[in-house]
Amino acid sequence: MTLLRSLKHTVLPWGSKGKSKRAGVEKLPLFLYNEYHFGGKESDLLMMEIIQNIDWSPLWISLKTGFVATVAAFFTGILAARLVMRLGDKAKWIADGFLTLPLVLPPTVAGFLLLLLFSLRRPFGKFLMVNFDIKIVQTWPGCVIAAAVIAFPLMYRNARAAFEQVDINMIYA
Repeated sequence: MTLLRSLKHTVLPWGSKGKSKRAGVEKLPLFLYNEYHFGGKESDLLMMEIIQNIDWSPLWISLKTGFVATVAAFFTGILAARLVMRLGDKAKWIADGFLTLPLVLPPTVAGFLLLLLFSLRRPFGKFLMVNFDIKIVQTWPGCVIAAAVIAFPLMYRNARAAFEQVDINMIYA
């Protein structure tokens, strides 16, 4: 049973003015007129067919990317905030401006800068490819790095604000 075959049993199209064979079912979306949609074994078979034909790989890739990027941004954000807290005032302002740059830049600009950095035609990208056989552009690790770079300033700012609220006397007590 295919979806197209089940749609042949549609009583009324969307927006028709006539009366339906089913009482009280007027001007509803197409799938509500479908005779298989009202329950039964055929409805279950149709739903199973739809679910089995869905390509789940984009969902799993997105979930993996989001999880790994979140973990990476979490730990690097806390580490960077702790290191910046040890700097002097002038160096702290400069480091803070540089580390929150992805938050200020549009995502397309941040992505373009990452492409410039990791491109095989640039020194750093070429270095990674020649010495470690690592290609970042157009790969899953590249996607994770891009997501982590965009998420990093959010974690960094929160961790730095938390560290600033800690009383120095409590640390040395």
